[in-house]
Amino acid sequence: MRKYIYILSAVLFVVAFSAVSWSLQQTGEITIDPANIEIGWFYNGTKVNVRAIVPADGDVVVQVVGDMDHVTLKKKGKVAGVLWMNVGEVTYTNVPDIYLYRSSRSLSKMADSETLNSLMIGYDAIRQQSTDGPESDEWKLFDHFIKLKTKEALYSSDERGVHFSSTDRAGRQAAAESFLPAKVPGGKYKVEVFIFRNGRGELLGSDEIQITFSSYLSFIKSLDENHGLLYGILAVLVALVAGGVIGLIFGAGKGGH
Repeated sequence: MRKYIYILSAVLFVVAFSAVSWSLQQTGEITIDPANIEIGWFYNGTKVNVRAIVPADGDVVVQVVGDMDHVTLKKKGKVAGVLWMNVGEVTYTNVPDIYLYRSSRSLSKMADSETLNSLMIGYDAIRQQSTDGPESDEWKLFDHFIKLKTKEALYSSDERGVHFSSTDRAGRQAAAESFLPAKVPGGKYKVEVFIFRNGRGELLGSDEIQITFSSYLSFIKSLDENHGLLYGILAVLVALVAGGVIGLIFGAGKGGH
C-alpha cells in the first residue's frame, strides 16, 4: 500500500511541477529568430520571426520599435496660385526610426485610442506623441510622413499578422513575422508583446534585436562620420579607378574587332 502512495505522490508532483513550469512560461517568454543580425556588403534585408507564450484568451500585438529620432520634411504649396514649390518645413520629434507592428486583429476592435496611445501602440500613438495637436501642420501632414516611412519599409503594419498555435487551457504560442530592410540603422531594437482583454492591454514581455555592421562597413561608416574629407578623397579615387578599369575593358573589347 505504501508503494502505491509513493507512486501517486510522484505523479502528483510531476503534474504540479509541469503546471508551475507552464505558468512561468505565461509571463511572456519571447523567442526571436534571428536576434543578432550583421549587415555586410550584400545585406538586402531579412525576415525576423517573433514567437511568444501568451494566455489562452485575448488579442496580441507584437511590435518592433527603434530609437527615437526627429525627421524634417519639406512642405509643398502653390506659389502665386500657379507653381508648386517648397514653402516650409515640418519636423516630427520623438518618432521611432523603425516601427513595425503586427496584431491578431484590428487595433480599433481591441481597445480605444486612449488605451492604445498610453501603451504607444499604432500610428495614431506616434502622431499624438510627435505633434502639437490637430491644428498643427505636423498633425495634418502626418499621413504623408507614414507613407514616406512605409515606402522605405521602415514602418509597416499587419492587423492579421499574429497567428496562434498549441492552444490549451493554460496558454498558446503567438507568432509574427516582420521584415527589416537593407537601410535599417545599426543598433538595438526593442521587441514588445502585448496582451489585450476586454479593452484593456498590458505589456506581456519584451526583448531586443541587435543589428551590427561588419568590420569593413563599420570602418567606412566611421570614415564618413568622423573624417569626411578623407572619405571624400577615397570615394573619388575609387570612382576614378573603377572608371579606368571599365574603360580598359571596353577599350580592349573595341580593339579586338
